[in-house]
Amino acid sequence: MQSLRSDDTSASTPGDFAFVADFIFQEPGLKLTMLPLKLPSEILVAIADHLDSLAEINAFARTNRRCYIALNRHLYRSADPYFEPIWAVEHGRVATVRHFIDAGSIASAYFAESLLRAGASQGHVELVKLFIRYGEKFHGDPDFHCQNALSAAIKGDHDEVVELLLGNGADLDGPFEEGNKPFDLAIQSNSGPKIGFLSRIGVDFFQLGPNKSTALHIAIKCQKLNSVEALLQCGLNPNAVDGSGNTPIHGLRCFRCLGYKKTLSQVLLEYGADPYLKDENGFMPLWLATYAGLEREVESLLEHGVDPNGLDREGNPQDPILLGDFERIKSQN
Repeated sequence: MQSLRSDDTSASTPGDFAFVADFIFQEPGLKLTMLPLKLPSEILVAIADHLDSLAEINAFARTNRRCYIALNRHLYRSADPYFEPIWAVEHGRVATVRHFIDAGSIASAYFAESLLRAGASQGHVELVKLFIRYGEKFHGDPDFHCQNALSAAIKGDHDEVVELLLGNGADLDGPFEEGNKPFDLAIQSNSGPKIGFLSRIGVDFFQLGPNKSTALHIAIKCQKLNSVEALLQCGLNPNAVDGSGNTPIHGLRCFRCLGYKKTLSQVLLEYGADPYLKDENGFMPLWLATYAGLEREVESLLEHGVDPNGLDREGNPQDPILLGDFERIKSQN
């Protein structure tokens, strides 16, 4: 090794730099702050390799501006490979995350996807853009995609992130974690604005579920009245019949409107539900509400003008059935 000056390292080798670092650390009483500012960057990095903790590396890097520039990448490589990047993502530190990527701390597609999902769930638009822009860095791994990030953005009501992901490869009809597609997430959210937004960007709420159930049938089964009203606003048919012969209003027998100002029948009737349609067992909604002891539902139906004697639209009486048989039928649903 011919020189320790930063402008003359042509004949030096990595072993030379390590040797100098070893020598410096063996010198008693020598402080890092006493090191000449013109030491080659390679020696500064070699010295950092001998430090025991990230805190020591950080203290060394902060000695002066030149040390900071030389050791900046080293700091990101030496950081905790898991918690530090996650902290940066959760706090929306775009520049910090970019440094982690450039330093190779975020190397796998799986980890990158996890961070993308975390950023999407927090609504950090610029971070999502960053991961999309660096997508080719993880392109070799087919597991890197935006599907789970889309799911997280939908759950968090981050509409701008949702649109950004849809414009960069995410698919509303693609696979999602735990099998929950936007259709399911929207209904479970019980959020009118979310359902309206997802309807506008292309989620198909007219698709049929198990047993030919419409989204209305599913929302009622899940006890989500706000979702019911939002779906009706999207144009779903309040009189659609499922595979068992029931329309949405027949779901009131199992629906509890606790915490809601309106009743299920009130909402459905406002959008044209027929209160005289019979369910799979031949019962009209008023009979179902009466036998189930749903006073508010009964009141809503009567206020709408339903015949208080239980007659159908043509004035015919309800088919007689024993109360015990009805209780048996009710317990099966």
